Amino acid sequence: MKTKTFFSHLLLLIFIFGGKSLFAQTIISGGTINETTVRWTLQNSPYLIEGDLVLAEGATLLIDSNVIVEFQGNYSFIVNGRLRAAGARFQGKDLGSGKHVLWEGLKAQSYNAEILLQFVYFEDSKIGIDLIDVPYNVDPITPNAYVSCLYTTFANNQIGIRTSKNGASIDLRSSTFSNNGIGIQGGLQPRITPNLIKHISLREIQFEGNRIGLYEGYYLIETCNFIRNDSAIYNVVASQIDTCLFSYNGLGISGHSLSIKISGFTNNTQAIYLTPYSENLDSIVTNTTINTSHFENNDTAISMAANHSIANVDCNLFIKNLLALNVFDQTSVLGGLPFTIQRNIFSFNSKAIIVSQQTQNSSLFPGAVYEKPQLLYNSFSDNPQLFINASSTPLNLFKNYMTGTKQMLEFGITDGSDSTVFGFVNYTVSGDTSLVGPNVIVTKIEDVIKHTNYDSLDIAGTQFTIVRCNPQPGNPLTTLQPEENEFVAFPNPLQSRLNIRWTDGQAYRIYLFNTLGQAIPLPNSQALVSPVEIRLEGLPKGIYFLLLKNELGSKTLKVVKE
Repeated sequence: MKTKTFFSHLLLLIFIFGGKSLFAQTIISGGTINETTVRWTLQNSPYLIEGDLVLAEGATLLIDSNVIVEFQGNYSFIVNGRLRAAGARFQGKDLGSGKHVLWEGLKAQSYNAEILLQFVYFEDSKIGIDLIDVPYNVDPITPNAYVSCLYTTFANNQIGIRTSKNGASIDLRSSTFSNNGIGIQGGLQPRITPNLIKHISLREIQFEGNRIGLYEGYYLIETCNFIRNDSAIYNVVASQIDTCLFSYNGLGISGHSLSIKISGFTNNTQAIYLTPYSENLDSIVTNTTINTSHFENNDTAISMAANHSIANVDCNLFIKNLLALNVFDQTSVLGGLPFTIQRNIFSFNSKAIIVSQQTQNSSLFPGAVYEKPQLLYNSFSDNPQLFINASSTPLNLFKNYMTGTKQMLEFGITDGSDSTVFGFVNYTVSGDTSLVGPNVIVTKIEDVIKHTNYDSLDIAGTQFTIVRCNPQPGNPLTTLQPEENEFVAFPNPLQSRLNIRWTDGQAYRIYLFNTLGQAIPLPNSQALVSPVEIRLEGLPKGIYFLLLKNELGSKTLKVVKE
């Protein structure tokens, strides 16, 4: 009997301690990690953080895949050394009923901080990664703090990443920010000089369901999707947005000194709002350019503040927006350049262009002057209200194609009429040539519209061929050059098969996205060389974006499945 009791107790002890090896946990009470290299392993996971933790300069912490780092209270993890995590999860303690502890986040406070993350998940933090306390570094020899995130997710944080004026280097690729208060909060350096700007580099990032996706700062944004955010990009400066998709946001982009190209804006309340510069903050102001982008079903596509400096809105497609473009009769431009609106297509918008009166008492950036907008080689078709001119200044139009309604202009200019009073000279019409005045030129759309993304378009019941955005003869204001490499997808619209061709001889991986930014699986994910045929019989009808990408660059084409 005693023997049986002894073995029962022994089995109980084996179960208890054996259970610890199967369901181990490691309690970290806080303090400083000073060792040269420390590794947190799956066998000892989860790591329960019960105090503020510091990774000292010169120390390295490696966190293995599937390790859970769980903060038991409002604690922070200060990283001044090197943190490398692959497949780990940082989270607050689960309190039940869908509630979690709100932990402080990772905080870098040293030039030497280095945070390298792959397939890592951050949630329930005040600030997932905070670089606000990294000292400002003006010494080009001393390294900056560095953050790299690859396939990393920030979800349900108050702020995903916060940086500021310190020059910390951030490289984000193939990552996701969802349901955060702010995805990334940058910082604007008062009166900073151009050579000290440190841009935040973003590639293939998904921003979805955030209150604000990107807030302030200087960014290089490539091939990113912004879906259903209250504000996708808010108040950014000197930033480049290339090959991005904005859908179902309250606000797509606001800021100044922007370069926006080859991007899609669909179903946003306000796609782009161009803000004024701050006299007390900004020493860097350049002309905004918006080129080769697609605006569809937005309440307002583009509008601007009174003293925003802009050079051109060229080679864009505006279709089915409530308002396509809201500009001023006198617009701030730097460098003695004109403000051109040229080679755009405006079709089926409720209002194509509203022209507002500029008071000219707004503070202009030094070197900026007011210029009248120049409307050159645009196509306007089937817009119930073409121009709403709230200004007494005549508009400057040259060889624009207009069709779709007899009463196109709210202030009484009808199709085919010519009026020097309102500045309409040498604009182009279609239809009844008996209405054409002596200064009006009748021509086909292919003579006046050149576009990079769209190889065909149905306007007023006629199919027109649209070629690349080439300079126009007799137009000294045109500066865009034809692309060296041409990408073609046909037939477009398609029914079952899509052919893709390009001319540079390079191999590209091909991706397909719907207007919500969701990836559509394709049969072959390998890099391919031209020509390529893709079978899409089961693809639902609708608009899609085709992305061709390699290490040298990328190209986005719009395709339609019928």
